[in-house]
Amino acid sequence: LKDSENNFIDWLRRTTQEKSDYADNTKKSFITLINHLKGFAGNRIPFDAIDKSFVARFYDYLKNDSVNSKGIKTSANSAIKYHSDFYHHLAKASSLFNFPLPPNVRYAKDKTSSKPKEYLTEKELQKLISTPERNFTLRMGFLFGCVTSIAFAEIIKAKYQDKEQDNRGRYYIKIQRAKTTNYNKVPLSNSAIKIIDQM
Repeated sequence: LKDSENNFIDWLRRTTQEKSDYADNTKKSFITLINHLKGFAGNRIPFDAIDKSFVARFYDYLKNDSVNSKGIKTSANSAIKYHSDFYHHLAKASSLFNFPLPPNVRYAKDKTSSKPKEYLTEKELQKLISTPERNFTLRMGFLFGCVTSIAFAEIIKAKYQDKEQDNRGRYYIKIQRAKTTNYNKVPLSNSAIKIIDQM
């Protein structure tokens, strides 16, 4: 590597931001990781400076000292996610540029339980259905998400022709997932079909 190329941060930025198959939210997550790295070690991190001590100290920094763009302390689970993404790309760089990969830290004790998901009751959903909303597209898109569990960001990209019927007469919608860019076939209930036909 030339001296001008010997910078993990520059390489990570090129790898994660110029790769077209990453979803926008994933790219934003990598930008946050890059900002955390810069906050920890500055704008230039030579590959050979990332040793066992660096890996451990960066994780300690994420857990104890890092904050997000709003000044809120990084959660334990987010610290694990960012450090895991960092180490995954460090392993890639180690393979590409032939430098020793230092051992990773252990996360098991630090991970916290996720919050239980909350769902609308049937009564709450009926109340929403009967509540007037001037923005028809927003209202119907939200209700469609409620009856299909499809993310709103994916709903607004969907087209009417994405609704298809199989050879048994069952309807489904083909949706491209925002995170993975893979296509999923989501079965449609009668309520979902009714919403589509009103759009």
